[in-house]
Amino acid sequence: MLSSALLRASALALFSNQVAASPLTERSANPAAIYHGLTASALIPWAEEHMEHGSYNFAQDPHVKVTLNNQATTYRANIDTGSSAFLIGSDVYPGFDDAAFNAAYQNGTEYLSSSNKLYTGYWVPTAVHFIDGHVTTQVKTLVVTKSVDCTDYDEAVGGACPAQQVTGVNCDMNCTLTYMGIGFGRSNDGQSDVTPANNALLNVTSIVNKPVPTNYRPGYIITSKGITVGISHRDSTGFKLVKLQRTSRKLPHDWQGVTGCISVTYPGTDKGTGACVTSQILLDTGIPQSYLVLTTAAGLSNWIKPSGYPDVLKYQYLPTGSEVSITFGEQDKNGHITPEAKYSYQVGANSISTPSYARARLNETAGALGFVNTGRYFYRLNDILFDAEGGYWGIRSR
Repeated sequence: MLSSALLRASALALFSNQVAASPLTERSANPAAIYHGLTASALIPWAEEHMEHGSYNFAQDPHVKVTLNNQATTYRANIDTGSSAFLIGSDVYPGFDDAAFNAAYQNGTEYLSSSNKLYTGYWVPTAVHFIDGHVTTQVKTLVVTKSVDCTDYDEAVGGACPAQQVTGVNCDMNCTLTYMGIGFGRSNDGQSDVTPANNALLNVTSIVNKPVPTNYRPGYIITSKGITVGISHRDSTGFKLVKLQRTSRKLPHDWQGVTGCISVTYPGTDKGTGACVTSQILLDTGIPQSYLVLTTAAGLSNWIKPSGYPDVLKYQYLPTGSEVSITFGEQDKNGHITPEAKYSYQVGANSISTPSYARARLNETAGALGFVNTGRYFYRLNDILFDAEGGYWGIRSR
């Protein structure tokens, strides 16, 4: 599953075992003030067999139960914060007819760099009902007719993978996946075909069979209990907020990813990144491991090169005992980060939130940012908030 993560990211990742949140600065947003008077929200619980006291430990991808277009069939959909659209296999989509869909709907693609998978099909308006949360959304889903493993996808080629880059065919007119991407800031990673109109959690139309009220704030909160849709005063208590930046597309609810910085210190030395490296951060529920790209790193020889992978990728294991620290915060026009909270870990430590492994590479291109994919064990200790209307991301340690 290396190629899967090696590129989910063209970038990277790392993370950790314990979170020490720094005090909010005067520039920090106050959830109590921003969300005062907002009461509309609904919890969609995780659909996992092994829940301890109603909480999930994120050992595997989390799931929710849904139905489609008022049909009786129940689907158990993967929830993925590393992508941004709901993918449904054509073999399980209600009433699928290739000729009719081809005539009626727009062709579509989505590429997941974490797994090197290219999905092609049709963008189809779909009513998605979250059974356990009594929440309904109206969203364009990608009804997938084909999926291939594509090692080097270029969106400029028009949604096709060059034949020499296809290493496997996962399905062809017999696709059965139900994969719900709910992330944001992913348009530059093979997902430019996707907009917030494809995100099921941002297009809620009713809660408990009633239209969403006027004080409903689009967004969601992820906890060990499940996903809460709608940002309310009650549910936002305790979060430290980071202001997000608009994307160049300037669409409603369309925001760039989380910013911050990362620092690494190698065991038994004072070598590493030195100053905290300004980075983009992806908090990915889809993988257990973590990857990162550093823009400066002394002591590169201390890294351990994995065997069996192309040299061009230049990813290496961080040695056991390496200290990794990630600071979340807003980036000013000079690239400086105002810290709001931290997440840190030691590679190889026996901790519930230490990634299954951590690999990194160096990118010394002038002006490049670092990039971190934390992997899902981050969620064992932390809740996150995404305010799609106001453009805030939040973290709350448990």
